[in-house]
Amino acid sequence: MTPRTALCAALLLAALPAAAEPQRYTFDPLHTQVYFLASHLGFSHSLGKFAKFGGELAFDEDDWSTAKVDATVDVTSLYMGDEAWEKKLLSDSFFDAKKHPTARFVAQKLVRDGTTNRGRLEGEFTLHGVTRPVTFDVTVNRVGRDTYSFRHVAGFSAHATIKRSEFGMRGSLPSVGDEVEVRLEVEAVRSKDKQRSEG
Repeated sequence: MTPRTALCAALLLAALPAAAEPQRYTFDPLHTQVYFLASHLGFSHSLGKFAKFGGELAFDEDDWSTAKVDATVDVTSLYMGDEAWEKKLLSDSFFDAKKHPTARFVAQKLVRDGTTNRGRLEGEFTLHGVTRPVTFDVTVNRVGRDTYSFRHVAGFSAHATIKRSEFGMRGSLPSVGDEVEVRLEVEAVRSKDKQRSEG
């Protein structure tokens, strides 16, 4: 390659737009909910939720393939609306929260469904000390500026169905359902906006 050719190539590369880096976001605990539903004796689907959780995600609206998620849930923060029922579920018959106080989901693959706002988030879910692959169906609700806080926010809805027996949680089967639907309603604040507001 001659010096002239090398110079032209360098100028051409410099003129190309740089690949956009995915924005980093932190979960907003006020506007994020983590809950689940499981059959109770076939009469109804009991709803439980967790009050404490945290996590970060990386997301680029134009390139979903760069998405990453790392989320944790404090299992001991379980809320069922009844103290005795919560105590039972946190015992070694179910969550065994003393030994396994944290659940975690780590994902590095978000596959978009065509050009829609829906996709599949594939990752590893750790619950009750067992790690298994889990896929969440995800809807990207909105990405943009919050008109009240003026922060940049990404909002998602997601759900997946797991079998708790596959995570070693076999208490009260089959009376309490094996299949558990996990649902997430997430608002995440762009990290640099969060840091600016706290500073």
